[in-house]
Amino acid sequence: KGNRKTGQFKNKKDRHNRGGDMIKNLNLSAEQQKQVAAINQKFKASADNIRTNTSLTQEQKQEQLKELHKDHKQSIESLLTSEQKKQLKETMKNERRHSPDKISR
Repeated sequence: KGNRKTGQFKNKKDRHNRGGDMIKNLNLSAEQQKQVAAINQKFKASADNIRTNTSLTQEQKQEQLKELHKDHKQSIESLLTSEQKKQLKETMKNERRHSPDKISR
């Protein structure tokens, strides 16, 4: 999908799909899948609202998007079992290892 060495992707959809790929590998229950879909839909709508809000400065948009991403991650993690959280953490760790341009968190 993208160039792993440089972290460059063909488009935003490719870049954002990585998170979806990580979630798919967690063997979510049907109920978890339903809840994740709802959380993702709400996240996308909120992100779109922030991006298109002309009353916000670029810095304000970035700050609000950063907070939204944090809330999104917490919402998803709250649905996971301890084993799924462990698996997600390991997958994310491996993903960072393969993306040298990413800043470690």
